[in-house]
Amino acid sequence: MTIKGVPEVPTAIMVRLAGTDPLRTIGYRTDIDALPVTEATGLPFASTIPGQMHACGHDVHMTVALGILQHFAVNQPRDNMLFFFQPAEEEDYGGYRVYQAGAFSGDWKPDEFFAIHDNPALPAGQLATRQGTLFAGTTEIYITFRGLSGHAAYPQRAKDPLVAAAAS
Repeated sequence: MTIKGVPEVPTAIMVRLAGTDPLRTIGYRTDIDALPVTEATGLPFASTIPGQMHACGHDVHMTVALGILQHFAVNQPRDNMLFFFQPAEEEDYGGYRVYQAGAFSGDWKPDEFFAIHDNPALPAGQLATRQGTLFAGTTEIYITFRGLSGHAAYPQRAKDPLVAAAAS
């Protein structure tokens, strides 16, 4: 097992397991960031840091990745395996920054990359997927809508920015 840091993204962690007879390198990505959300679940394992929690299933994603890594650290896989613990999934484009830094090159270049996203709408124990990209990254855009005020009796004479914003 080899562990690699990425100086350009110091909280990113990459772990590589050498296979017994590798034909490819299989990558597995998990998000590791907490979100700026106050946890109000009251559960005994709730976040103890005010205003931060592993929402959106990030705790589940990390647990699954660590379980898979632990299994293959004990039971050496045939193919090489790369585990990418990605920070800044929700913002700051952590995965893209790690890629731009050249971290996925040489022995650290996966032939395939996999990840999960939990869906609480599915029954416990059920998995679902589809071919191709299932979940894509986030992008933030900022738009300013300007309008022309009007009288409630004559809405057709106004240019309501709320209507324009809702339509876009």
